[in-house]
Amino acid sequence: MNNNDSHLPTGQAGLYAIYANPEHVHWLASRSPGLAEETLASIVAESSERFISQNKLCIGPFACLA
Repeated sequence: MNNNDSHLPTGQAGLYAIYANPEHVHWLASRSPGLAEETLASIVAESSERFISQNKLCIGPFACLA
């Protein structure tokens, strides 16, 4: 997925809550029935990796674990 593929069309999903622990996060979202859970999870993971890396929020490369 490239940057253009990782954006959701308006109305496809909504984020309601995020709870972050040092080693993992929990998030609650709604999604359109046409949007697979795996697709939404991939978009969130890739966007998180990109945000953390671009803003240098960790030392060294960051990657979400499946």
